[in-house]
Amino acid sequence: MTASGVSLGGADAGNYVLASTTASAAIGQIDAKTLTAGLTGAVTKTYDGTTAATLGAGNYGLTGLIAGDVVTASSTGAAYADKNAGTGKTVTASGVSLGGAGSGNYVLASTSATGQIGQISQLALAITANDQTKNRNDVDPKLTYVAGTLIAGDSLTGDLTRDVGETVGTYGITKGTLSAGGNYAIAFKPAVFTILLGIPPVENVLIPYIPAEGGGAAGSGPEVGTQDPVDGGAGFQLAQDEQSSQQEQQDGGTDSACSTNDTCPPAPYSQGGSTSGAIHFQGFNF
Repeated sequence: MTASGVSLGGADAGNYVLASTTASAAIGQIDAKTLTAGLTGAVTKTYDGTTAATLGAGNYGLTGLIAGDVVTASSTGAAYADKNAGTGKTVTASGVSLGGAGSGNYVLASTSATGQIGQISQLALAITANDQTKNRNDVDPKLTYVAGTLIAGDSLTGDLTRDVGETVGTYGITKGTLSAGGNYAIAFKPAVFTILLGIPPVENVLIPYIPAEGGGAAGSGPEVGTQDPVDGGAGFQLAQDEQSSQQEQQDGGTDSACSTNDTCPPAPYSQGGSTSGAIHFQGFNF
């Protein structure tokens, strides 16, 4: 420590003279100034299921720093208050220390720093609904979907839904109550639910045949099983192997021939009797 312009005073000062007007000695002590570290700016990330935060040099603020001094701060770690998506979240830095040319003149009041500078954005999650089909009046199948990858420990809840209706046609499949929670932003791709007319199985239906001529008693027509085809058109026709032209045997004589695709019974035919064969239904509404 050096003093300059030293002079003498007092009643006897006139009896003395100074060898020098300066004086120095190692008696000085300058204490480091205390600084308070805080966090400023913004720290952002996308939801990843952790609280880890990454700070940059510009995120540290030092209160009490003398203008012109070069002092920086850094930390050994930083974390959000919680892992969930949101804004204005508190971030805490730990292990804060000073650096820079002027850092020796300062001391930190605490080695931790906090600030409401955190933002965690929602994680995008793609969900694609699957198309579904059913016959009219059947129970709806389960509505399914394909989803992207969720963070370990997270899961989807709720179900898809479809537009209301039971008539033949198409209906939209929508997201319904399906959710991954507030940490995800779902990008949903809808699908189509189709209701078909559907045809119930036909089992052992007996169709009576009444002769167009001759006045005989009605017999039992061909028996229809569950494997018989059903197609469009009107009326019914005999199966191909029973549509060939044949003559009716009636009272020992012959009657008019049935030509192919006529709606007549399988031959031979006798009044009051019965026969069996396949009938192709056409144009029936069930």
